[in-house]
Amino acid sequence: MSNIQAATLTATGGTVATQGPASRSITNAPVRVYSPTGYNPLYAVWEAAASSNAVDLVLTPASGKPLVNPIFRIFNFTLASLPVIYLNGQRATADSDFFATLDATNRELWLTLNCDIGSALRLRF
Repeated sequence: MSNIQAATLTATGGTVATQGPASRSITNAPVRVYSPTGYNPLYAVWEAAASSNAVDLVLTPASGKPLVNPIFRIFNFTLASLPVIYLNGQRATADSDFFATLDATNRELWLTLNCDIGSALRLRF
C-alpha cells in the first residue's frame, strides 16, 4: 500500500478521478476524496474518465517503489469493443500485456496490466 500512496496518476486526455463513494455497500454513501488522486482504495484501482472514449494517462511510481499489476477503471467508455491500447507508445497485446473487461451496462473499461511498473508508464487509447 505504501508504494501506491507514493505514486501519481496524471491525464492529458480524459480526467483523473478525484473522489468516489466511501463504501460499496451503503446506498448514498458519503464521498471520499482520493489520496493519491485517482486511486480508489475500495476497489484497489486507478480511476479516470474517458473523453470521447479515449484517455492519455501517466502512472508514475516513486523511485524504488514499483507498482505490481496496476488496474485501471475507465468511466464513460461506450464502445462495444476494445480500443487499441498503447503502453509507453508501443501497441499492447490483449491477454498478454493487459487483461480487459468491458462493462457496457456501467459504461466502464477495466484494464489490468500484466507487468510491474518501476518508472513512469503512459497508457493511451
